[in-house]
Amino acid sequence: MRPVIVTALLAALAIGATPRHATAQDTLSDAAWKADMAKRAAQRRHAEETRDSVSLLVDTLVVSPAKLEMRVGDTVSSYTLLHRLKVTGKRRTGELVTGFATVFAIDPRTMAVQSRDGQVVALAPGEATVFVWSRKPVNPFDDTPPVTKVKIIVQ
Repeated sequence: MRPVIVTALLAALAIGATPRHATAQDTLSDAAWKADMAKRAAQRRHAEETRDSVSLLVDTLVVSPAKLEMRVGDTVSSYTLLHRLKVTGKRRTGELVTGFATVFAIDPRTMAVQSRDGQVVALAPGEATVFVWSRKPVNPFDDTPPVTKVKIIVQ
């Protein structure tokens, strides 16, 4: 049995197609590539600055659910675990704030759960704390508002 790639190449040649290598017209010039990369970097910086400035408007965070559950031995990607949380930002007036940067951290002092290499691992029965905040305080493990805590219960 022939590999699929060989079969596809033979079929292409049978209908008269000829292989062709990329030409200068097929790729961006070095200067155009650098300009494109610079433009993309500027767009990323602008998006981050916008999220950070909107984060300053958040006075209160409402996070639901108030607890997450895991079993000993469970390994879940940080992305999956933390996206189970719905985070809503509010101003003092009660007005909803959208488009703000959200930061998550698992309390490193816990023995029940550890975060390593983008994975959250449940090591032992007990509780752990996830801190959620909308801007980067000097020490996110203090109760400096607006930091909200969510419990992880490990069974």
